Amino acid sequence: MTYGSNRELERLLEGGGQGPRRSIHTLCMLNRAVLARSVARHSDSSTVRYSLGAMSEARMAKSNEQQAEHPTRQMLVSIAVDLLKEQGPVDFRIDDLLDRSGLTRGAVYHHFENVDDVIGSALIASYSEGVEATVRYIREVLASATTFAEFRDGLFKANKNYVRNEDLRVLRRLRAFTLANSARRMSEPLAVEQKRLTDEYVAVIETAIGRGWIKKSIDPQSLAVFVQAYSFGVIIDDVSSTHLSAEQWAAHIEDYFEACVFEPSASS
Repeated sequence: MTYGSNRELERLLEGGGQGPRRSIHTLCMLNRAVLARSVARHSDSSTVRYSLGAMSEARMAKSNEQQAEHPTRQMLVSIAVDLLKEQGPVDFRIDDLLDRSGLTRGAVYHHFENVDDVIGSALIASYSEGVEATVRYIREVLASATTFAEFRDGLFKANKNYVRNEDLRVLRRLRAFTLANSARRMSEPLAVEQKRLTDEYVAVIETAIGRGWIKKSIDPQSLAVFVQAYSFGVIIDDVSSTHLSAEQWAAHIEDYFEACVFEPSASS
């Protein structure tokens, strides 16, 4: 029996005047009917509110995506990245961004919530830039290598360049700052970029294993993370009062690869 309909309520009311016991029974039935209707209305209302909330979140996500692709915003992020490379995040000034872009403060804040949003967006962009540069290089190394010697030499050259290149040193420091100060809203884009880089390393390692250049016992995922760990770890030397030479660092890494990573038969 359904107690939520108007017809059922009217029937119960019409049959309610048949003595105390019948009246009590009728009252109980009415309470159940009212409760059923209330629950039904609440359920429908909750469903509507949930649907509207989901639609609102979807529209907001689409709006944010479109905002991120806006040419003016991209231009501002690019300028902000250059300023971060020159000044560092601590000395970043919104006035410098205004001077270089030629825009007003109001125009800038049309695309960003505040100065922290500007810096955060630029840090993510610089992180992506570093990832893209690394991905591009390791793809070139693998694509151009037809022999183990070419593959090995390409990797060792990349390792030396990573230490010597001043632009990469700057990006490395920005990357460290980004990881150390990443807010919750930055964690998702950082995770996406980091996974992209790790997946690229894994693909190269798996290909090298398939060609017999790297030991089959090597776990591609572990080696991919390890390579990034020691590469990124050079920042420790960057901030030291005394520095390793590129040759010292390269020799150590090369010895490790020869002993632990490369397939011995590949070089014979």
